[in-house]
Amino acid sequence: MDISSLLGQRLSLLDYLGQGKSSAFDAASQGVADKVTKIMELVNSQPQQSDSGISVTLSDEAQALLADSNGDAASKLTGVQKGAQNFMMSFFDQSGVDFSQLSDEALNLIQGLGDVIASSAGTSRDITTDAAESKYNSNRKVYTLTGNDTRLRVAVDYDEAGKPSKLSVTDITGGKVETAEIVLEKQDGVSTLTINRTQREYQNGHMVKLSDIDPLSVDLYAEAA
Repeated sequence: MDISSLLGQRLSLLDYLGQGKSSAFDAASQGVADKVTKIMELVNSQPQQSDSGISVTLSDEAQALLADSNGDAASKLTGVQKGAQNFMMSFFDQSGVDFSQLSDEALNLIQGLGDVIASSAGTSRDITTDAAESKYNSNRKVYTLTGNDTRLRVAVDYDEAGKPSKLSVTDITGGKVETAEIVLEKQDGVSTLTINRTQREYQNGHMVKLSDIDPLSVDLYAEAA
């Protein structure tokens, strides 16, 4: 039984990022993102200060992307989900991504990450664990949503210069763990967005299954006309 079965109607991380059973990645351009709730403009227009000291200020372009991709049911998003979406988006914003030039594939992947957060069963934030992890690793900031037998952990690693270097999203339900690690790279003048994905299964505290999924790598920007 996979995570999608355990969660009923809730899609799993891999569904949003390719090769999941619901093929949400393939359908994103046809409106999957429209099913996700809209970030409230008032929340997005102001810097957000979390209880663990994470301050997130998004550019106008990043705010617009969230608003455009999240549909119309703003009331369904909880405060912690809104905060987690902004925290996730800050990785791309602080990395200097030009949202107006995104390729369709990169746009779908970023929207998929937002969808994962919006559909999370997490109803509160684990501030204590987030603060402890960030204290242990000063080059990492973490935002974790928690719910009934489920956790969704979003983490951003920074290099020594303070620039974001990696975004990690981990979806945990019972003993099932799905992880996606996202990096932005540039080779031969071409910027790419690469996602490395894994699935793990634990029983009695021991890992009994590990599956590496083929990485997804797409051009970050659309080709110039």
